[in-house]
Amino acid sequence: MPKKYRITIILGLALALIWGYSAAVNRDVSPDKLPLKETRTYCGQKSLNTDYIVFVDFSRSSGSDRFIIYDNKEGKIVKSGICLHGSGKGNTREQPVFSNVPGSNCSSLGHYRITAKSKINLQSSTGLPITAKCLRLEGLDSSNSNAAARGITVHIAFSATVCQALNIRPKYMPLSPESEGCFAISNSCYDYLEKLIDNGNKNICIYAYN
Repeated sequence: MPKKYRITIILGLALALIWGYSAAVNRDVSPDKLPLKETRTYCGQKSLNTDYIVFVDFSRSSGSDRFIIYDNKEGKIVKSGICLHGSGKGNTREQPVFSNVPGSNCSSLGHYRITAKSKINLQSSTGLPITAKCLRLEGLDSSNSNAAARGITVHIAFSATVCQALNIRPKYMPLSPESEGCFAISNSCYDYLEKLIDNGNKNICIYAYN
């Protein structure tokens, strides 16, 4: 293993253990709390996938499960986990700021369509550059219409992966360059979503709300 990755892992583990002393959060996600009816209607009208929907509930604290994959066929949540919000100006670890403006490095609310699998260059939580797998997105609403031009994607975040793998959850994740408006999630959540796409589930909708 290259030295820079060993350093990243060691520092990441140390940070995760430190964060673990923060207040624990309620990770449970209830399907009853999801905007299912209106999102199903939206997906049908826009010819999006109606078998699976991804919800990102930014009203939940960043250390809780706010990236939620819902199986419409089975009527249940099949995967959920941490999702970082953008680290642009005005954002705090407790409260995200939303913007559709290029260069804002903020998250955007609204409906997205997953368009393609790709790779992205980004900074890890320790500041080291890495190349990560990603899912490219198209913003479908006026609130996120610049998503493709801004390079907004779903990608793996090292900090989220470590916390979830070690079962360590602070109430709030620190702001991180891992997200400049992207949906930065754990490796396990990313792999689950990628497998759905590989199994033929195209045009999956991601609905981000607050």
